[in-house]
Amino acid sequence: MNKYEIMILINGTLSEKDANTINLDLQKKLKSTKNFHEQKMGLLKTAYPIKKVNTAYYYVYNFETDNYDILREFSRSILLNKNVLRHLITNIGKNYGYLASINPKKIERAKIKQKKFLEKQKKLEATIANNKSENLQNNNMGVEK
Repeated sequence: MNKYEIMILINGTLSEKDANTINLDLQKKLKSTKNFHEQKMGLLKTAYPIKKVNTAYYYVYNFETDNYDILREFSRSILLNKNVLRHLITNIGKNYGYLASINPKKIERAKIKQKKFLEKQKKLEATIANNKSENLQNNNMGVEK
């Protein structure tokens, strides 16, 4: 199961009741997910004006799913709703997003990077070990004189 987090900003000029109604409509799209948790952050000032609006109702969803179609449908419904100012869908269960995790080129590239990293790590450890032994030898020579 992939873990996801979605943050939604709903237009702050709406009443709280209207914002909650929009929130509930969006949640219905995610009803087949597992471990769904919602956090209401309330009406907050945005960092910058979005569509000439300075406040927004913030909502955060956390859930698990393997069905990417749910996310695609959810994203489509958000884009159709004009009262949603911004949204961000984050795959927090993996280092890469879902599409990158099934892309053969990106998987191969990640394996190559990992192999190069491990080789550099071994060389570095060998260099450190050599430096330590040289320092010990130099210190021993200084003591003998």
